[in-house]
Amino acid sequence: MKKKVSSLLVFLFVAGDLAILNLALLLSYVFQNPSFLEVNPTNGIYLFIFTNIAWFFLLLITNPYSVSSATQLKVIGRSHFSFVFVHLLVVISLVLFLDKKYSPLQIFLIYLFFNPLVFLWRGLFFFLIKKLINRPLTSINFITVGEQAMAYGIRKNFRFHPEYGYRFLEYFNLNFDDNNSVFDTIQRFCINNEVKEIYYCSRDTNSEILRNLIDFGLNHFIVIKVVTDNSTLFQKGIQLDKYGQMPIINISAIALDDVGNQLVKRTLDIIFTVFISLLVLWWLLPLIAIIIKLDSKGPVLYKQTRSGKSNQPFECLKFRTMIVEKNAEFVQATQDDPRITRAGKFLRKTSLDEFPQFINVLKGEMSIVGPRPHPIKLNDDFASRVRKLMSRHYAKPGITGLAQCKGYRGETKNLLEMKHRIVLDRFYVENWSLTFDIKIIFLTAFSLLKGSNNAY
Repeated sequence: MKKKVSSLLVFLFVAGDLAILNLALLLSYVFQNPSFLEVNPTNGIYLFIFTNIAWFFLLLITNPYSVSSATQLKVIGRSHFSFVFVHLLVVISLVLFLDKKYSPLQIFLIYLFFNPLVFLWRGLFFFLIKKLINRPLTSINFITVGEQAMAYGIRKNFRFHPEYGYRFLEYFNLNFDDNNSVFDTIQRFCINNEVKEIYYCSRDTNSEILRNLIDFGLNHFIVIKVVTDNSTLFQKGIQLDKYGQMPIINISAIALDDVGNQLVKRTLDIIFTVFISLLVLWWLLPLIAIIIKLDSKGPVLYKQTRSGKSNQPFECLKFRTMIVEKNAEFVQATQDDPRITRAGKFLRKTSLDEFPQFINVLKGEMSIVGPRPHPIKLNDDFASRVRKLMSRHYAKPGITGLAQCKGYRGETKNLLEMKHRIVLDRFYVENWSLTFDIKIIFLTAFSLLKGSNNAY
């Protein structure tokens, strides 16, 4: 089985490579002409821009940091030299296209310094990653369901590879005469024993129990993986893993399971937050804080415990828009709610009360785009009545989301409105892309200018 590196390690890879790339650029100038900044600083700035833009461009179209427990050092080396060669071609193309004059020695020196330094850096980091991802930090509880021979193969593989950190708990033999009884037993066992993965071992991929397992897994953050030889499963939304020589299908895979996609989304969050902070937040937040203090007694910020990714609670920040009352967080705001202050009406109508959540984004608790975080009580009220409600928590909650752009924001008056919101949230989670996030940001800006009847 391949265990991939975390987003933090990928970020360190990127930061280390860029630091060495720019160090090599500086050394090439110093070696050739120590006083280059006094002679022609513009050329140095252009070359700096060329090399960095080319590096980021290649990162967007390739995945050079795909390292797993099965990756060998020679694969790292081959990938590195291929990537650097393509980078050299892109830099030369930019130089020629923009008609800039650099000596061949200048370009040669950059890669003369860069290649050994970055290869040494990657080699050392490679061994560190191998140690980290081969060492189980926690046990992953799993069960097997279905055909005994396939199930035994999975259990045997994990027994021979304890470094993966998997712990076998139970095998369930399917009894197709009583599907409901089998599923109920599996469900109770998983909840009581903190099961994280279920391996469904069967050639029958259209069974009712598999469909029930998928829904159950989405609602309880349990990964459902299929061991089968049925080729009809190979479609969008699945991921093929390999455990030894046995292919496994992760039938609940989504785009945000990928480390590279997580890094892209996190980068967008940080860039957008910094941009908004420099443009607006640095002066708007203090101004709103003063207005709130002058308008009514109480704190400026309001903290409410809400459901985050994997249904983990976190403190969601908002500007206080109501008078201070006991247990106010357990009651949804309604139209013409007498608790809303004069300043609060304006803040809620314009959604400015949500701006402190950019702090939650920087802390990594929220994203710019994602399913809106529900209060704990709201989740509890609807969880048993709305099928697949908990699956929206596969992604980080967002300041804005697809459901909000489509008009499902604010108070949830009835069960039908909640069902529509969950359908849109699930569609976002299962179809995420960078362009989808950017589109939702623009739709949000448009809806704020247009106004909403549900904003109160």
